[in-house]
Amino acid sequence: MSFNIYLVRHGQTILNRYNRMQGWCDSPLTPKGMQDGHMAGHHLSHINFAKAFHSDTTRAEKTCHFLLQENVASPELPEPEELPAFREQSYGYYEGSDSDQAWLMIGAS
Repeated sequence: MSFNIYLVRHGQTILNRYNRMQGWCDSPLTPKGMQDGHMAGHHLSHINFAKAFHSDTTRAEKTCHFLLQENVASPELPEPEELPAFREQSYGYYEGSDSDQAWLMIGAS
């Protein structure tokens, strides 16, 4: 038995937009991020998915739903399943910090 796995990253968030560290922080999607989710769905619209999963962040859940709204090949697809283990790593003290500055501080230590 063979199967394919498709991995899609969430759309752009406010913290992504402003180059901020984001792991466990759950920043909302920007309008571009919402469009990104629909665009990814458009590109995968003819894939017949058996299952769909997303992390427990709102950005991932919304991206997943936008993607599946575009799908025409999976009419019987059950609701996507939330998997907390899919959540990105935590950046701890650096969550929300400017990414360039945080990496400079980490590398300079």
